[in-house]
Amino acid sequence: MYPAPARPGFGWKLLQSWWVLISIVGIGCLSGAGFVLIGLRARKPGWWGTGVAYMAIETALFVASDRVLTGTPEHLDDTIVTAWGLLWLASIVHSFVLNVFWLRWREQRYLASQPQQGYGAPAAYGSPAVPYGSPVAPASAVPYSGPPSSGPPHAAPPPFSTASAGFPAQFPTTVTGSTTPWPAPTPWTPNGPVDVNIADAAQFSTLEAFDAARVAYVLSERQRRGGYTSLAEFAATAQLTPYQFERIQHRLTLSPPRRY
Repeated sequence: MYPAPARPGFGWKLLQSWWVLISIVGIGCLSGAGFVLIGLRARKPGWWGTGVAYMAIETALFVASDRVLTGTPEHLDDTIVTAWGLLWLASIVHSFVLNVFWLRWREQRYLASQPQQGYGAPAAYGSPAVPYGSPVAPASAVPYSGPPSSGPPHAAPPPFSTASAGFPAQFPTTVTGSTTPWPAPTPWTPNGPVDVNIADAAQFSTLEAFDAARVAYVLSERQRRGGYTSLAEFAATAQLTPYQFERIQHRLTLSPPRRY
């Protein structure tokens, strides 16, 4: 088990939210410029397309209000100005809502850019990350043979003889001791099951649509939450579409959550 990357703090998130100020000080016509900036950065057409729509509608309302100032009933001008103000307010509220998803996207990239924190040396055997009973046996798990003796050396006992023990002659004449090696750990195959509560980064990366950023994010969230309580919670955290979750669901397993 590898430790999860350190999550960014509040100051980092506040600094990444600077684009919201564009919606506030854009005075309507430029309130969608912030949406365009983050949409192009994240390559999400839904974000920058919304920004273009805001700017186009606000600009059209501004031009219309300027043209109807003379020779037009007053109530029509008031209606245009009111619509322009409401749309500007809507863009401000929308920017705060979208900022939550922008920070999540930025956090995934931030965690993926810090491999020295996210994928260091494996945890020690016997720690909560690698509990006792793991199929991989460390050197410390070799049967204990006792401390070295401080007295004079003892003579080695004579080899075991079948004749002196009364066994038939066809039996081996000596017994040299067991040479059975420590049982090899069961290898994990790339197409094997992935337990979302104990899998490491290498196992998660074998799943479809799991790039380095998504792997780092689900590991960080697992550590923060103490484990996932259901596969649905894991899929929602990983931001998987229903189609993506359906394609990998057969490979996912879930052990009881525990504190990491």
